[in-house]
Amino acid sequence: MSLAPQLQRITVDVDKLLLDPNNPRLFSREESKVPLENVKDPGVQEKTQKRLFPVRGKDRFNIEELKQSIKMNGYTPEAGGYIFVRQIEGTDYFLVLEGNRRLVALRELREDYDHDDAIEPDSPSKIQSIDVLEITDDLPEDQLQEKISYLLGTCHHGSHKNWSPFARAEGIYNRYLQISNQTHNSFVYQKTPHGETVASLLSIEEKEVKERLEVYTTMRQLSEEPSIQSKKNGGIIDRYYSLILGAIKTSSKGLQAYISRDPKSLQLRPEAIERMINLCNFDGTRDRKTARQPGGTDHPPAIINPQQWKFLGKILDDDPSEKDANLSSVEIDHQPPEEVWARRHAALTKLTWPKWLEKVVGILTPVNLGALNNIDPEATDCIERLAKLYEVLEKKD
Repeated sequence: MSLAPQLQRITVDVDKLLLDPNNPRLFSREESKVPLENVKDPGVQEKTQKRLFPVRGKDRFNIEELKQSIKMNGYTPEAGGYIFVRQIEGTDYFLVLEGNRRLVALRELREDYDHDDAIEPDSPSKIQSIDVLEITDDLPEDQLQEKISYLLGTCHHGSHKNWSPFARAEGIYNRYLQISNQTHNSFVYQKTPHGETVASLLSIEEKEVKERLEVYTTMRQLSEEPSIQSKKNGGIIDRYYSLILGAIKTSSKGLQAYISRDPKSLQLRPEAIERMINLCNFDGTRDRKTARQPGGTDHPPAIINPQQWKFLGKILDDDPSEKDANLSSVEIDHQPPEEVWARRHAALTKLTWPKWLEKVVGILTPVNLGALNNIDPEATDCIERLAKLYEVLEKKD
């Protein structure tokens, strides 16, 4: 069976299009998935729209920008990419599989039009119907989902560059499960043949396939942690992707051992999960300042951006006599690792008399004093005494 779905272009009333509450952009735990028959519930649609375009808060998916573009230029599927849909069986409604941002923008424009008499009657804001591409395969649900997953994976790695890294990672994860005939519970990573097959299908490197699976698996693990779920706003959201990637994409041996994972399942080991939660304080909010314990004080986490992992790596790779105290400053006192390492680096590079003499001797050692003509005897004597002093200090060390 070909993984590519059969598609036909149809014209659909915007009011008959439904947002997908299980949209890969909106990371949800498995038990939170909305059954297909419940998708058209008004409450589900309203909640999904608010998640994509909150009334208050950051417009993470750039809906307002998309609205203004449609308002100025009209809606042209060929330019912005077609919306892909599937019909909800027994109804005249269609679930949007790809294009949820565009549907939100169209709905918002319709809302603006209905509440603003100043908008011209022929304004692009008043869009009644649009052309979409419908999946028409008549297959059992599990086989249809394979085709849908293939379609979305192609979109996410093709021309639809506005998909988040997390959404692309989830697409790779689902594709890997299909190709390997595995489930979430039986997942095992195999470079050959499964990882290489997925890489070939998506025209990416196998290394990227594994990297994205590692990040996705980590995010999924963290999302299921009771200590995260119990917080008021607890949760793992897609914008944490780059932060988690920073801990995974590292050359530091110390950091690799500190945030360790099973090489087959790609799952973090229990101690690594605890360390990530402690350092990053995943609580589903932008500043992540929620108290770690009930009744505790709010404070920022030690790590707030991906670049900080490299400084933690330097601390972990440092001399054991210094590592433990500096690591404690990060883990217990929640000091930013770059500040802790800055103090250590300053101590390492501080120019003491022994270090100064070592530099001098290093410069003068290659020089053959006997071969130099007209050298001042006092200079020769000074150099010889500096060399002897350095030897004394070196023996003391």
